Amino acid sequence: MMKNKFNVNPLPVQIPIGKEDKFTGIIDLVTMKAVIYKDVMGLQYNIEDIPQDSRQLLQNTGMSL
Repeated sequence: MMKNKFNVNPLPVQIPIGKEDKFTGIIDLVTMKAVIYKDVMGLQYNIEDIPQDSRQLLQNTGMSL
């Protein structure tokens, strides 16, 4: 929809780590860092290197590190 409406190619800038009750944070594709949430609301977090299992996910989906 965005591609047709605005004539642009949207790109993801964040990828979730986990899903639903296993959601633990996001991977920021701009900084190539992981934001790991320490609480349910996401008010406390750590910025870390991308976890190894998430690196595998990025490689499998065609995202480059």
